[in-house]
Amino acid sequence: KARKDIERAWHKKIQPQRLKLLHNYRSHKGTLDLAADVIEMVYELFPTTIDRLPPDTGVLDGPKPILLDTRKESDLLVLLLGNMRTTAAIEFGAHQVILVRSDEARKNIPPELKLALVMTVYEAKGLEFDDVLLYNFFADSPATKEWDVLKNFYDRESSRTRRQREGEDGAAVAHVDDETLDDLVKQEREASKRAGQAVEFDHEKHKLLESEMKFLYTAITRSRVNVWFYDSSDQREPFFDLCRRRRLVKVV
Repeated sequence: KARKDIERAWHKKIQPQRLKLLHNYRSHKGTLDLAADVIEMVYELFPTTIDRLPPDTGVLDGPKPILLDTRKESDLLVLLLGNMRTTAAIEFGAHQVILVRSDEARKNIPPELKLALVMTVYEAKGLEFDDVLLYNFFADSPATKEWDVLKNFYDRESSRTRRQREGEDGAAVAHVDDETLDDLVKQEREASKRAGQAVEFDHEKHKLLESEMKFLYTAITRSRVNVWFYDSSDQREPFFDLCRRRRLVKVV
């Protein structure tokens, strides 16, 4: 009898328990809040192309990603060099990387940055760095007017704000009260009144945006500590403006 019980148990179909790993110990809230908003837009625009998972939650606070407001390479070099003369070469260490879109884009970076580690986003996939500079991600993007679709999200709550309100982000709820949340939502909605004309989304017409948003998510999540955006093109504006309105970044 005991043997039959063992045989029945052995052949019984066992349903494995699925565990959700929600806490990200590799990065921090500053980077993960921005990444969560990017992937949330992919979920909404292209729901059949990606599995919906709970957003990563940062255990530690950290600096918000930085948007460099300038479009001039000379200003970028001054910001990176500080008080040093702009003719000096910038040497990033092994824990810093400049991410570009392609090999062609790598050839076009300023001579002062040639000594830094420069990789394409594809090459950097699966790797991690303390500091990441996204160089002309939007200027070199094959998408042009497709980025205007992001204007449709100007009047939405950010992923971070919604998680805080719904209590999905326990760490955030502990220090963000209802009054502060109401203020965040109010600011987001007031900002939307000043937004440009929204673009009607067409799945086929704007399909290129799917891979571009996933590419952007990959680039952002290469960072453990700091993310900087420098872009010389007007194509950056829908994304930059959305990030500013949602207070997910610091503008320099």
